[in-house]
Amino acid sequence: MHPACPCGGTADSHTMDNQPVQTWACARVARDHLGVSERTLARWRGCGLLKAGKHWRRKFPTGNSPVLYHLALCEEAMGEATARTAGTLERPVTKSKPRPTSAGPSRGNERIS
Repeated sequence: MHPACPCGGTADSHTMDNQPVQTWACARVARDHLGVSERTLARWRGCGLLKAGKHWRRKFPTGNSPVLYHLALCEEAMGEATARTAGTLERPVTKSKPRPTSAGPSRGNERIS
């Protein structure tokens, strides 16, 4: 059971183990459910991994209102972001091309005096 929460949820809506969790949950519940920090959730919102209106929304339509997360859709987004195919796990080894030096093009057999 979680202590008083800004989302206004009840103790029953905040249970995590084998019990239904509310569709939209405050950041505190979302971080516990998803296993990441509240700061990580904010970074994911900022970079576009979690999209406004789909994965998260404000409790009230003001800029200072607490953020609520759709837990199932956030889990899905996390799964898609971390999914790897066999091709991305095992890349073929390729020969790398020689890199040009930063001193500029070679001048051949010039002598330096």
